[in-house]
Amino acid sequence: MTLDSIKSTSYFKERYPQFFSDELIEFYCLDGWADLLDAGFALIAELDYHFKLIQVKEKLGGLRIYCKGDPESKEICNWMMSKSYEICSECSSRDGVKTEGDYLVTLCKVCREKEE
Repeated sequence: MTLDSIKSTSYFKERYPQFFSDELIEFYCLDGWADLLDAGFALIAELDYHFKLIQVKEKLGGLRIYCKGDPESKEICNWMMSKSYEICSECSSRDGVKTEGDYLVTLCKVCREKEE
């Protein structure tokens, strides 16, 4: 799955409406992390955990998820945030991924070369 940031909000709202509430401040997912979020949210939905999103964003080169919910759902969010440093935020590749730069970004070698 590849999504641009505008489509990602509507995609996730449509697929997981139970996770969205009036408390949501921001939902921003870079294309490369869309599959990671989808897998984590699918697991939370399947296990029927109490879960509400407060904010999803990129910070210091990694995915950040702020939420309310059961401890188990928060563990899944922690797993997704940790894994985001192993996945290119642009293309979802796992090859040669590094988090570096003046403005920290997590990119594979190919996407990093495109940025230069």
